[in-house]
Amino acid sequence: MFCSCFFFQAEDGIRDAQESRGLGDVYKRQKVHGPDPRADLRYGPAYHTLELHTHYDFGADGGFAGAIEMCNGAGVCRKESGTMCPSFMATKNEKDTTRARANILREFLTNSNKPNRFDHKEIYEVMDLCLSCKGCKSECPSNVDVAKLKAEFLQHYYDANGVPFRSKLIANFTASAKLGALVPGLYNFAVTNTFTGNTIKKLSGFAVKRSMPTLYKTTLQQLLKKHKNEKPFTSDKKVFLFCDEFTNYNDTETGIAAIRLLTALKYRVVTVNHDNSARTFISKGLLRKAKRISRKNIRILGEIIDETLPLIGIEPSAILGFRDEYPDLAGDELREKAPKLADTCYILDDFI
Repeated sequence: MFCSCFFFQAEDGIRDAQESRGLGDVYKRQKVHGPDPRADLRYGPAYHTLELHTHYDFGADGGFAGAIEMCNGAGVCRKESGTMCPSFMATKNEKDTTRARANILREFLTNSNKPNRFDHKEIYEVMDLCLSCKGCKSECPSNVDVAKLKAEFLQHYYDANGVPFRSKLIANFTASAKLGALVPGLYNFAVTNTFTGNTIKKLSGFAVKRSMPTLYKTTLQQLLKKHKNEKPFTSDKKVFLFCDEFTNYNDTETGIAAIRLLTALKYRVVTVNHDNSARTFISKGLLRKAKRISRKNIRILGEIIDETLPLIGIEPSAILGFRDEYPDLAGDELREKAPKLADTCYILDDFI
């Protein structure tokens, strides 16, 4: 009560002093005629984000428009610690924040006059530095998944502008690795030699200073076939190893070590001829191809995997696709099977 009385007495004193100096009218204008608190708000009678056909299922978010409206503009993505957002931490530019990416999508879904509302260079420039690390999904208070939004945007943008050569090259990594695996020594020489390696990087649009992934002398799938019937296995415990494209061609020694570990723990390691993980296609926004691959894997593995035969993966980005992206790419036909498969897949260290 004392504080309240003191405040009002002080305010009266200030008013008297201002009026004595001929400033009463100024004070009154400042006090009464402030800006309308309803001005400059995003929402209004004319505000409307157009709902679009998407390749991902955004039903849980209320559609694509609902997914971008989850960003409330709090700006937690501007912090300089933790995971979100690495591109902003590097540049300190607002356009490289999670918030900016949601805002640019919201802007053109609201105001664009183009039939394809994703066909805007401005969106591409803001989305370009997103690493698809999903840090925003885990650390944003609203769990805005910009990696998912970016992949959806890129497919529509490519429909209007074509797919860049570098994106095609990265997305089709499995095909080039499969070809290189026929002569791994020659492939490794070509990508590590200064002259040929730098030429390949320049033609592909990669920075000359970055290293190129090399291939192992054999593939993990070849080793699994070779030792499949080596000796009888008496244990009833089994696990299904998802032989992702990165472990199969590049990090094969890690795959060998994982199989030895599981075998030492008395697990029988089984596998089948499945497709690649679709991770490279998802990361470059080629969702039509990613959808075909993911649906094929759901059909194949959905008939095999259950609580008694869990799905184990080594490369996190590949195996986590079964949890994060596959259910949203499955479509109506596989809508029930995809989540069941997701519930029984583990990264190796989680399983151990």
